[in-house]
Amino acid sequence: DPIRGNMKFVGWFTTENGDTEFDFSAPVTANTTVYAKWAKKLPEIEIDTIPDQIYSGDSICPTPAIYKPDSISENDYKIYCEDNINVGEASFVIEGIGRFYGKTTKKFNITKASLIVAAKNKTISYGDKPANDSVECIGIIGLDTLKKVSEILNGTISYEYSYTAGDSAASGYTITPGNVTANNYEIQFVEG
Repeated sequence: DPIRGNMKFVGWFTTENGDTEFDFSAPVTANTTVYAKWAKKLPEIEIDTIPDQIYSGDSICPTPAIYKPDSISENDYKIYCEDNINVGEASFVIEGIGRFYGKTTKKFNITKASLIVAAKNKTISYGDKPANDSVECIGIIGLDTLKKVSEILNGTISYEYSYTAGDSAASGYTITPGNVTANNYEIQFVEG
């Protein structure tokens, strides 16, 4: 590849403006001129601070303020985000295209969303063992709504009861779920 100062060689093209890349696998049947296309390093672009984002169950790509030199137009770069679906650190990226190469990146955090895991109410007859075999999850969002609860929660749900077999449960008893976590949710357990 040719070298030209601090420029980056992009490739060989059939036009001076670099619209059509030269196809080296095609036969050359006449005199042909090819043009080298070069890109400059993307000048410094400042990206405003990005506040924490709450998990949404889908990709998150915020729109912070961008401060760029007047010599750069919106056609000189593309914007995208990486690692921007699950809780953790994500990246907002501005990458040079066309006449520019290089990247400017700003990190941001995706924090857990709230999820309520509530025991479903149950009725039992006097003397029966307490029982609960299900919970209701309130707050599942985005693409997570297409998943099974077992794909969202880690662990096996356990239950605590304020009643034991043979006790009088005439005034009711509580069922409290617990013992599960979720990668993208902060769980609040609610009695049934």
